[in-house]
Amino acid sequence: GADAVVDVDNFQVVATFTNTGDEALKLYKDPRTALSSFPENTFSISSREGAVAGFVGAHVKYTYKTATKFVELAPGASVDIVHELSAAYNFTRVGDYEVDAANLFHYQDENGQPVAIRADIASIHSAKLSGNLVSSTVARRSMSLAKRASFVSCSSTRSSQINTALTTTTTYVANAVTYLTSLTSGTTRYTTWFGTYSSSRKSTVLSHYTKIKTSDPKTYTYDCSCTDDYYAYVYPSNFGYVYLCNAFWTASTTGTDSKAGTIVHESSHFTANGGTDDYVYGQTNAKALAKSNPSQAIMNADSHEYFAENTPALS
Repeated sequence: GADAVVDVDNFQVVATFTNTGDEALKLYKDPRTALSSFPENTFSISSREGAVAGFVGAHVKYTYKTATKFVELAPGASVDIVHELSAAYNFTRVGDYEVDAANLFHYQDENGQPVAIRADIASIHSAKLSGNLVSSTVARRSMSLAKRASFVSCSSTRSSQINTALTTTTTYVANAVTYLTSLTSGTTRYTTWFGTYSSSRKSTVLSHYTKIKTSDPKTYTYDCSCTDDYYAYVYPSNFGYVYLCNAFWTASTTGTDSKAGTIVHESSHFTANGGTDDYVYGQTNAKALAKSNPSQAIMNADSHEYFAENTPALS
């Protein structure tokens, strides 16, 4: 990217990836990494003056098992990925900024399984930002709530699938509220997904489901224009607007990683519903997080989804 940037809409960085090994790499185009231009929380951005760029981008549900998009690099080959920083970060001050990217990626091995790999970072980008700090991309995001679900770029078939899933989503959330309201100690179901019981942590989780129930996902807007290999994504501050992607349509209506559960996952991301994050994905990782860090588990979207789906059923 440029060393000096006038207006935040022009603040770009280019991430260059080079395969320095002697074997070809098939890298997952994970939207949470710099291999994808998707506006996830990919970078750490701060200024020499002490300002930190706050994340205002999207949270996405993504799994390697449903991935279809990759970046393939032969030995010695390189690829450039352009990132529009104003789409994902809020800059409140002008100044000299440093942009640092996470270096954890995954490649697909010969058995089709994801394998972690860490990249060597050659340099951290620095740039002086001045001018307009209001992002036109963020300003265009709009909210829409109605008495019934509304659909954008959805066929009648997909609209029907969403409505069917929403019936189960409503049941999942209502059951979670009922279960947690009467809960006074650790049960297998609670501790599996949220870790060691405490009344304060339980109250936090209960507040999330209660807010989802009150806001009612049946009144949200569902946008079917996404063609990426994700399940879905939302912008947490853009309440009630959910983007549904390719993996959503091949998921079952109910059960683990289902359509109904995905809507619970995405609903929990909205700031107004508690603002969960994506610390980990998948049942195995979510169970491990519950044991190692209950404070993160109660703020993890997949943990909320799996507790609600309750598949296989735990009591």
